Amino acid sequence: MKNLVVAALIIGLARSCFADIQDPPSNDYGPTRKLGRGLSNFFLAPAEVPVTIAKINQDEGNAAAGGYGVVRGLGRAGTRHITGFLEILLWPVPAWRQSYYPLLPSDIPWIHTARLLRKTGVLACHDRQASGLSGPEDRLEACLP
Repeated sequence: MKNLVVAALIIGLARSCFADIQDPPSNDYGPTRKLGRGLSNFFLAPAEVPVTIAKINQDEGNAAAGGYGVVRGLGRAGTRHITGFLEILLWPVPAWRQSYYPLLPSDIPWIHTARLLRKTGVLACHDRQASGLSGPEDRLEACLP
């Protein structure tokens, strides 16, 4: 009887290990998700203009939002539009770094992103540049790990 219980536990543990292999973390980014991301980027790109204007207005004021916010919003909309077109065109092909990862970085401010960037040194270098404590030779490209 004990042998039967031990065998059942071993088989149960082996099956649970096999279940993790069936849905690996890289499965989150696949061709269908790339197609959906491309369609949303392509058709929702004009929404970048008012969003960027509002963000610049909140951060830097009305004058900056009226000039710089419009220009930056149009640039971001154009970038998102072109990226969406490329993802629609290349949806079955793992084009970016031989994977289906997005071409544009996410705008969602994840909680752990700053901690990860500080750990790698990228954010500390960016903070030094933003505060003006670094020299002209200390560019962000030189700070990347």
